[in-house]
Amino acid sequence: MSNNETTLPENSLYSSMRDLFQERRTKDTDEATPTDTYARDVVSKTLKSRPSAYIWSGKFSSLIWLLSTFGSITVFDSMMFKRFGLDIFTKRWRSSKHT
Repeated sequence: MSNNETTLPENSLYSSMRDLFQERRTKDTDEATPTDTYARDVVSKTLKSRPSAYIWSGKFSSLIWLLSTFGSITVFDSMMFKRFGLDIFTKRWRSSKHT
């Protein structure tokens, strides 16, 4: 995500995790594959005479492919759930008005 102006509306369902959203948005921008690099890679893969049904590109795409192909989907989901702060969000959301 390269849009540094992205914010959550005041009445957002996710307002209880505004700080997590801002942190993740900034971290994702800092760690992301540059847009032009990503675009060149995706275009070159899709323009092949026999392109793959799936395109794996970008930072950590090989690791994600490896985990999703050979690992347990439960372990993979758990890792992603924690990486993106959804474990914290779930706790906050449940302890707010949704209990």
